Amino acid sequence: MVAAGQRCSALQVARNRNVAGVDPHLVDQIEHAAAHTAAVSSVHDIRVRWEGHRLRADLAGSVDPSLNVAEAHRLAHAVEHELVQTVPHLDAAVIHVEPNGPNETPLTN
Repeated sequence: MVAAGQRCSALQVARNRNVAGVDPHLVDQIEHAAAHTAAVSSVHDIRVRWEGHRLRADLAGSVDPSLNVAEAHRLAHAVEHELVQTVPHLDAAVIHVEPNGPNETPLTN
């Protein structure tokens, strides 16, 4: 009887927190907050996952290709700060900064 009650409680928690996946509204909220951070022109490749009771996110943001490394690094931190402050349960975000447009120059050896 106790085991059945525990199983029922666990199912209710899983449904309420959407443990099997992340609520699409949270993904939309992350995309909106990141895209509205100054100097970010678009956001894509958003991945969000639960780690215990907290969320982690990874995403790519397109920025002005003339930004230097230090500016792009500061911008990535600004996006992460905005996300952590505005998205409930989000502990951290990894922001991949890439240049706008098709003019990305590949690295050569």
